[in-house]
Amino acid sequence: MQYDTPAEVAKALARHAPRSIETLLDPAVGNGALLDPILNRLSASPKHVVCIDSNKDLLVGLRGRLEERLGRSLRLINADFLEWSSPSNMRYRRLCIDCIVMNPPFMGRKNGLVKVDLSADFPKIGGASHFAPIEVAFVLRAARLLRPGGRLLAVVPLSVVASITTRWAREFLLRVGAVRYVHELPRFTFRDVEARTYLFIFERSRGSGTIVLCNHDLARPKRLLVTSGETLQETRFDYSFHRAFIWYTSVAGSFPQLTWTKVADVATIYRGSVDAVARGGGVLHTCHYKDGFWRSPKNIGRFRRERSPMGVRKGDLLVKRVGRDCGRSIGKVTGHQGLACSDCILIIRPKVRTLSARLLFALRVVLAWSGGSPLIQRTTGASYLTAHDLSWLSIPLGLADHFSQEYADYTSAAAERQIDAMLNIEDLIRRSLGAGIPELASS
Repeated sequence: MQYDTPAEVAKALARHAPRSIETLLDPAVGNGALLDPILNRLSASPKHVVCIDSNKDLLVGLRGRLEERLGRSLRLINADFLEWSSPSNMRYRRLCIDCIVMNPPFMGRKNGLVKVDLSADFPKIGGASHFAPIEVAFVLRAARLLRPGGRLLAVVPLSVVASITTRWAREFLLRVGAVRYVHELPRFTFRDVEARTYLFIFERSRGSGTIVLCNHDLARPKRLLVTSGETLQETRFDYSFHRAFIWYTSVAGSFPQLTWTKVADVATIYRGSVDAVARGGGVLHTCHYKDGFWRSPKNIGRFRRERSPMGVRKGDLLVKRVGRDCGRSIGKVTGHQGLACSDCILIIRPKVRTLSARLLFALRVVLAWSGGSPLIQRTTGASYLTAHDLSWLSIPLGLADHFSQEYADYTSAAAERQIDAMLNIEDLIRRSLGAGIPELASS
């Protein structure tokens, strides 16, 4: 399915184009929506405008619209960009492109990965071969085609910006150039697409420099400045993560007495054992989380029991591995024990059962709000988190001692399943911890 770029997004992207362009390339041109605002900004038309698309009909329509304006500078190529620009095709080595603009095809699925051979694409720099989503392959190939100082302007999904499996690609981009600007777009920027997309600006220049990260407001975004190679935690370029990380590190630095402890040191994390697609009925699934608690259903007799470690035990906490606001879904299990969980759930099992309440308190204060969940939550087609991301996180187990009265009230509220009271206490604690950063302390 083709998703045309909205005009306001194309205009926002064009603001980052060089003022002077001799060669402009769009490798997945579609209806040409990205070209117009760039051409309108230039004082002189480029000498070469190269438009590539695998859909011949789209190129025919584009010729009728652009040929009169661009004349002989317009070059239309009906081809697959990755094949056309492959290292075995010597033509692409002669290209030295000032600006590449693109909204590449997004894979959106785990199958159909594209092989990327960095040693062939960047022979003087080298690198290993990887299998990557097609949008990552497009970005890396575009980086290869740019002249020194040339710019890539792209609309990309989170796989390019923050996916754990494509961290190698972001690290490589920082070796061959500089990421200048990453702007998170509002959900449903593309019709029927809830997943986050981003404006992504890369420059083929030396030096890591400063990266501007923006939130999802397209007109007046909030900004963060991060320095690649120094503070770029996990080599991620998403604003929401860095915003959360600033609050998190500020609190940890201001309150070292809170006994910050890695989750992996005090709990074991299991993934549910039942395939979510083939599960049928009879297992705990993401739909069983409601109002801060994981509630076993009334018709418990038909539910599957699991005697392995993946069966729910007393003291366990559960969290959605995938789903809307999954990072905020940490909660106790009410009702029966021993139930099997779908593989869309992570089980957080305290190594000492008496730590369960402290663990719940610390985890929810840090994560169960809009400003904290991005620490472990990533977004592609749907929000998801990994056991790895949760395990590395250090949490303030000493909150229960530092805020003893609030903790006593919290445990009583949890025992009575009073989620509103729990949320009020969580918010009170965050405001106390984040007094120096009021904008980040509010949920």
